[in-house]
Amino acid sequence: VELFWTNDDQVLLNEVAPRPHNTGHVTQDACAVNQYENHLRGICGFPLGPTHLVVGAAAMVNVLGAPSGTLEDTTKGMNAALLMPRANVHWYGKDGCKPGRKMGHINITADSHGELDSALEKLLDLEGISGSVVPG
Repeated sequence: VELFWTNDDQVLLNEVAPRPHNTGHVTQDACAVNQYENHLRGICGFPLGPTHLVVGAAAMVNVLGAPSGTLEDTTKGMNAALLMPRANVHWYGKDGCKPGRKMGHINITADSHGELDSALEKLLDLEGISGSVVPG
């Protein structure tokens, strides 16, 4: 289920997807059991696992195809992100790159929201990193 919380405190239903969803990619590095494992557990009739955060704070940033549409420009920021502590790069290995195409995502984990905000600021300043931040 994808919900949006508006500035005037309304909760809007955007999407119901009975499958792993890109907004849940942050669970790969931040939760006791990630969305993929729980999806398989559910399909197989096994009990679902706990989904609580195992870190203080987490977020996901999409890696989108650079405006130039070149893979070289798109991967510049990703390569720098690989050097950031607690930044986990997930590259999809897609054939071809187009401006705005989702090419991967980066999960960042931290001990606190302040630490996470600082790391996100550094990450979003990198060339080739753009897109929305999904909090964990």
